[in-house]
Amino acid sequence: MLQDDDFKFFLHLFHQIMPHVDMMYQQLQKKDIDAVFIKRALQSFTSSVQAIRDQSSSPEQQQVAAGTTGKRRALGEQDKQRLSKEVCDTILGHANERFSFTSHL
Repeated sequence: MLQDDDFKFFLHLFHQIMPHVDMMYQQLQKKDIDAVFIKRALQSFTSSVQAIRDQSSSPEQQQVAAGTTGKRRALGEQDKQRLSKEVCDTILGHANERFSFTSHL
C-alpha cells in the first residue's frame, strides 16, 4: 500500500493542503477575532489552495507525479490531475459556503 502510486499521489496532495488547513484552524481558534480577521484568514486560505490547484495542472507537476511515461500512465495522470482539481474545488467551495455569512457578525 505504501508503494502504491495512487496512495503516494493523494498523500502528496494532502501533504500540500493540510498545513494551510491547520493554519486556518489555528487562526480561527483565537479568542479575539472579528469578521475582518476571518475574511483575511479565509482569503489567505483560498489563495493558498487555489495555488495548489493551479500547480497541479502545471507541466512540471505532471512530470514529477508521472515518474514514467506511457500510454497507460498518461491516462492515469490525467485522472490524477482531474481529481486534484476536484479535491481543491471541493475544499474551496465548502470553505466559501461555510464562511459566507461572516459579514453579518
